Amino acid sequence: ACVEELFQSDYPAGCESVALTCILNAMGYDVDAGTIIDGYLPVDSDAVDFVHQFAGDVYAFGGAYPPVMVEVANSYLDDQGSAYGFSDASGCSFFDLLAKVEKGYPALVWTTGGMVDDPMYTDEVIDDYTWYDNEHCVVLYGNDGDTVLIMGPTDGFVEVDEGLFARLFEECGSMCAVPVLKAV
Repeated sequence: ACVEELFQSDYPAGCESVALTCILNAMGYDVDAGTIIDGYLPVDSDAVDFVHQFAGDVYAFGGAYPPVMVEVANSYLDDQGSAYGFSDASGCSFFDLLAKVEKGYPALVWTTGGMVDDPMYTDEVIDDYTWYDNEHCVVLYGNDGDTVLIMGPTDGFVEVDEGLFARLFEECGSMCAVPVLKAV
């Protein structure tokens, strides 16, 4: 799948939706982030529920975790009559995630902004998820030796040390979502 650079310039807090749009485009769907945000993303403007909705305002602050982004992806793909859906693969090992990416489509991966700092966890907990303030979502689309290939909605194409990325992936809760062929 061919990944193109997409930036969240118009949506300062919309990294999840822009990363998802990047993957949908790589899957062959001609969609823009505005369509995903305006047509599919449930928003909690009180910025409380980051698991079942986007908590905040994509134009200012906030974020969302895998359950809601999987729901957004599946709603969009269902509307397209797609044979594909998204699966919340959170909890898998980094190497299992990399194996999934090498078999087909890129993955949504939760990490930290700039991938430089450890997650700054808060006391906000919903279900089994704890919010961290420097939450960021990127597209993992491959690896090259000891580096992983990332399309980040703030930084575009970057290569990141595989060990660092794997550590951040685990420290951020091993949260990810991947496209899968639906069961028939």
